[in-house]
Amino acid sequence: MIQSTMFEEVIETVSEPLTGTEHQFKDLQDGTEYIVRVKAVNDEGSGPYSEQTEPIKCQDKIEEERPSFVSAPEETIALKNSKVKVTAEFKGVPTPEVKWFKNKREIYAGKRQWIETANGTTTLTIDEMRDDDEGEYTMCKMF
Repeated sequence: MIQSTMFEEVIETVSEPLTGTEHQFKDLQDGTEYIVRVKAVNDEGSGPYSEQTEPIKCQDKIEEERPSFVSAPEETIALKNSKVKVTAEFKGVPTPEVKWFKNKREIYAGKRQWIETANGTTTLTIDEMRDDDEGEYTMCKMF
């Protein structure tokens, strides 16, 4: 037997025999939180209810989309002491996390460099280019 409750009100009781460990509830309201408890019922009788779950929010299933770059940064040559911005666009569902690397080492924001990522665009900005800024800059997209 499976019961789903909403604010202590029983909204569905499943009494037909179930096999396996999964059950799909019907007619749930989008945006509503539900708590689920289960108990075993068989020819010998019924057991106690399980502990209730944490609230589970009902929402439409989100179709996933593999992360990919829409536009990659162009090769950039910068003059010493100049400010450089390198931008790329990406997409994916859920929104991927993008990290920047210089010579295969992750770049972190600092006094002269920062990374801005929002709405499918990521930008690496380096202020006052120096000789030690020379290198291969790459990105990696992650879930």
